[in-house]
Amino acid sequence: MVALRADDRLVVPLGEPELLARRPALRRALFAVLMVLAVLAGHAARFTDTVPVLSPTPAVALLWLAGSPGRRARVIDACALVGLTALVFSATGTSVAGALLLSVAVAVQALASAWAYRLLRPAGLQLRAARDLLVLAAGAGLGAAASVPVALLAFARIPDALIPVSAAQWLLHGALSCLLGVAAVLQASGGATGGRRHTSGPERCGIVVAFALTYGVSFWLLPGAAAAFSLLPVAVWAALRESVRAVTAHLVLTAAAVVLAVRSGHHPWTELAHDVQVVAAEAYLAALALTTLVLALFRAENERNAQRAREQAALLGAVFDSISDAVAVLDADGDLLLRNRAADALFGGPDVPGRADPVSGHGFFDLDGNRVDTCDLPVVRALHGESTHGVDGRIVTAAHPGGRTVSVSAHPLPVEPGAAWSRGAVAALHDVTDVRAAADEVARAHDLFASVLDAATGHSIIAVDTTGAITLFNEGAERLLGWSAEEVLGRPALELHDPADVEEVVRQLGLADLSGLFARIRADGPLTMRCRYRRRDGTPVTVSLTSTPMHDGAGGLTGYMSMATDITAQLAAERRVEQSEALFRAAFDRNPVGIALVAVEDGGPGRVLRANRSMHRLAGRTEASLPGRRLDELVAPADVGRFLDALAPVVSGALPETTLDSTFTRADGSVVLGEVTATSLTSHDGEPLLLCLLEDVTEQRAAQRRLAHQAQHDSLTGLANRALLLQRLEQEVAEGGRSGRPLAVLYVDLDGFKAVNDTAGHAAGDRLLVAVAGIFTGCVRAGDTVARLGGDEFALLCPGATQTEAVAVGRRVLDALGAPIALGGADAVVGASIGVRWCDTWGGLGAEHVLHEADAAMYAAKRSGKGRIVVHGGDGAAGAQQEPPARSGGVAARR
Repeated sequence: MVALRADDRLVVPLGEPELLARRPALRRALFAVLMVLAVLAGHAARFTDTVPVLSPTPAVALLWLAGSPGRRARVIDACALVGLTALVFSATGTSVAGALLLSVAVAVQALASAWAYRLLRPAGLQLRAARDLLVLAAGAGLGAAASVPVALLAFARIPDALIPVSAAQWLLHGALSCLLGVAAVLQASGGATGGRRHTSGPERCGIVVAFALTYGVSFWLLPGAAAAFSLLPVAVWAALRESVRAVTAHLVLTAAAVVLAVRSGHHPWTELAHDVQVVAAEAYLAALALTTLVLALFRAENERNAQRAREQAALLGAVFDSISDAVAVLDADGDLLLRNRAADALFGGPDVPGRADPVSGHGFFDLDGNRVDTCDLPVVRALHGESTHGVDGRIVTAAHPGGRTVSVSAHPLPVEPGAAWSRGAVAALHDVTDVRAAADEVARAHDLFASVLDAATGHSIIAVDTTGAITLFNEGAERLLGWSAEEVLGRPALELHDPADVEEVVRQLGLADLSGLFARIRADGPLTMRCRYRRRDGTPVTVSLTSTPMHDGAGGLTGYMSMATDITAQLAAERRVEQSEALFRAAFDRNPVGIALVAVEDGGPGRVLRANRSMHRLAGRTEASLPGRRLDELVAPADVGRFLDALAPVVSGALPETTLDSTFTRADGSVVLGEVTATSLTSHDGEPLLLCLLEDVTEQRAAQRRLAHQAQHDSLTGLANRALLLQRLEQEVAEGGRSGRPLAVLYVDLDGFKAVNDTAGHAAGDRLLVAVAGIFTGCVRAGDTVARLGGDEFALLCPGATQTEAVAVGRRVLDALGAPIALGGADAVVGASIGVRWCDTWGGLGAEHVLHEADAAMYAAKRSGKGRIVVHGGDGAAGAQQEPPARSGGVAARR
């Protein structure tokens, strides 16, 4: 295809390799070869001494010079063309001068045609329509006419040459050769399109046969110029049925046939003068070419226009159906002519009768639910010439019996005689049901948002745009800061902050400046921090501030929203908690009582989680070694079972707490008695815990045991005193009452003790009493109790003893007292009077009563002469059992 280029080339054949443009030498060599072949072909087609009927020389010269890349290259190519063509013309028998003139004429024609094409078709040559053919013909004709003067100078040197005829020959030869040559190049390079081939195989064969027969008859059998035009019907037939490329090929074949016919002398123009025959043949080919190409190009153009019309119709139909609004076109009578798919979906399908479309036969109501009168329907008003825009209503159709909210626009169509839609109307219905529902939802959301802002009086909500200017200031912000919304809207939000606090917050977050804070919020989303606002009166208020980026529907940042809560009371509470925790830690760590927090594991006390200093000291372990150990590992092995059993009700929740004494083994092996108070707790995450308080009661319990012993034992002899005796006697009386077990009480009073006390002194008397206590203890059975009642009176309690066994105990006492008792340098001799109260019946008996009766039996023994055992009968009388006479008491010095 030939097209203009911006590098100073006149016209360039499209498809010419860029390699030729980049390498002018190669291009010049190629066209030089083509030019030599073209001149030789033209020489072979010569019929007279002047010019041939047709020759490719003008077309090759045009393509060579028109495509030269730049003025300098064009000059070089023109000189090369002239020189080379002159050499070939001279070689074929033309004189040097004539050859040179003809070469210049060829160059002039090529340059003139190229300039003419550039002027007539700046956008580049093509062969798509009949007007393109006229441009080609005009350019070829102008170029040939421009070269005629130069060619006539060459013809003038030929003897007997007819100048007018030669001029006509050169003009027709140059124009026709250039036209056919350029047309053939355009066809070959794709610059000419048009016309689909409509012929079938047999018809194509018929055209070829008709062409051959007509050529044979008109060029070989029938003389006369009129016979030549018998080819015209066949050529027209081909032009109307074949493509432009095929028509061009027919013309090239016809031209070749005409050249051969003229050269052979078998042609319709034999009756004309010899020089005129070439002119006639060229005129014939020009007429045939113009006629057939014009027809073919007209047909091709019509086909392209029809195809474009079909494509546009299809496009319009696709666009019409793709419109989301329901669109309908009606004629002047209101009958439906056309509607799109959206209208089909709205009204219930494409087969609804015309009068039922749109909003004329359906229920159309205003937004208040009132039916709209027919004369007020948008379509009816449009049919009467009135345009309506955006009439809102609710339409009820077969497809949507529940109704849809639509916005209707209807417009009258202009008068177009013969058109079905003349004086009709077009209506567009925009379904806004979902839009209105969304708008209502947005309105409700806006109302809800406004209500939330109004209700959030306990929170300060402030919104700013991307520049930091305040755009929202709710009532909670007004209450917190003391400013009204009217006073702060549009002002920088930083005016509400303490500048030093802002710098501190930025520093704590590890940011360079305030812009980094906003960048972090944009990137990571909501950010919560503590900061200080400055109230209108200048006082600071500490708040917990959460800042969130705000975006529009497209995701673009529109600003930031901050919600703040006054945490002054919270901070005060936190400080109180911190102080309380510090106090608790101090009390915990410095408490003299051991405290341990113990985990509950496997249904019992587990690992020690935390312990205070006193606990470490009591356990004899360092602060690093105690946590992590099991609590029961600290208990003495003999006490572990009892310890775990005592803590089990607390661990299970049956008791809130319990207290017990347990023995603990220290790290150095020593043992400490501790009082443990265990209380059940629950951690903040719901885990059960034990709080154990451990107090060292080793000395306390020992002191308690000493006091208890002193309260129930005689301080001199260590024997049970009267109170302990009565306690045990009371227990035995109760047991006897339950089980019938017998009981014996021996009441013993020393005989002669006063003499020893008076003679040897009270100290000796005390030593005597201690010795006697030891004697009595050795005479009783295991489980019997020996008690000193006061002075020299003693009692022996023998549970379960028979009367005989009780008397036997008394005899052992008397026998043991028969031996002297050493008192440190002297021996003392004492006796005893014993009263026995043996019980095997328990009606109305009490401990004091039994002891009294034993005492009475003892006095009976004294009255009977001392040194005797008297058994009380239990009936108020005392029977005596005689023993050997008692020895008188006294102290004898040892020798």
